[in-house]
Amino acid sequence: MINPDDVKLRLSCLGYSATDEDSDGIDLCINDTEEYICCFCNIESVPFELYNTAVDMCCGAFLKLKSSIGELDGYNLGGALESITEGDISLSYTGSISRDVLFDELIKRLMDKDKILIGFRRLKW
Repeated sequence: MINPDDVKLRLSCLGYSATDEDSDGIDLCINDTEEYICCFCNIESVPFELYNTAVDMCCGAFLKLKSSIGELDGYNLGGALESITEGDISLSYTGSISRDVLFDELIKRLMDKDKILIGFRRLKW
């Protein structure tokens, strides 16, 4: 079972400070994530090897839930990357990326884990 404290820690790494009021929403997302993984893989419980994947999926579901009900207004994704310099190589991105595009990409990366889950699928008889 996914530990809510691990979800809160991961959310803090993503720039969201979870409060006590978020506990019910986090619990809901934990249950949904575990149910999705178990149904997708046709297994009884989330294996240890998928724990971090499950935590990421739960965080993505939670942030998406908060955004959909309009309670994520103060969430800062950080500034858009404008340039990277590594040794002799320098890359610059021109144009601006909207907050919505960045947020959608974050949610996609957190929740789109089916390629990882496929390795744990079992046949259904």
